[in-house]
Amino acid sequence: MKWLKMLSMCLTVLAFWGVAAPVVRAQGQPLSLVCHYTAGPKAGNEENFAGVTGAAPAPVNGYCQDGLVPLSSGYAVAKSSFCHFTAGPMVGQVINYAPQPPLPMGTPCQDHGSVGFVQ
Repeated sequence: MKWLKMLSMCLTVLAFWGVAAPVVRAQGQPLSLVCHYTAGPKAGNEENFAGVTGAAPAPVNGYCQDGLVPLSSGYAVAKSSFCHFTAGPMVGQVINYAPQPPLPMGTPCQDHGSVGFVQ
């Protein structure tokens, strides 16, 4: 299993460099497209990669970076701009509300008489 964790980390790094790569979901851990930067010019800020071509989600608390020079890096946080509708006319749909700020995963969301949760 050590090789799987290493593969997941490598694919995550490649994905945040803008290289299309498959995402390995480690033991059911949630994935996120929101990076909280702890180093580099963007330290202290968060960036939502939802809708960014070539970006792939990273495991929550996993490594992420912006791929720019100079590099900003940090960890993926449990936030999202996607609403998964579970009832109403939009049931079953997942809608990305970026550029609205991402919300904590699991937060209730609603639109046009439909309800769901942030995924």
